[in-house]
Amino acid sequence: RLSYFQTPNGAEVDLVLTRGKETVLLEIKSSETIDETEVRALSRLADAFPKDRQCFYLSRATHRINIEGVKCWNWKEWLSTFFTGK
Repeated sequence: RLSYFQTPNGAEVDLVLTRGKETVLLEIKSSETIDETEVRALSRLADAFPKDRQCFYLSRATHRINIEGVKCWNWKEWLSTFFTGK
């Protein structure tokens, strides 16, 4: 299932993928840099979801980094990994 999530005060997640008990939160940016303030906000927002969910901040950045439980990846790399299962 594909969905979108927004809190009453306007914080949002671009895409929520749900399959069975698996939940993946995606924040998608066109930027070549990772905005740590946005990533930390996404981490706080992710607390509204089950603890075993995965949370990704996707951008055009060329490196991977984890910030407060959010996996920051290049969006092309994430798509390749997600759809091939690697």
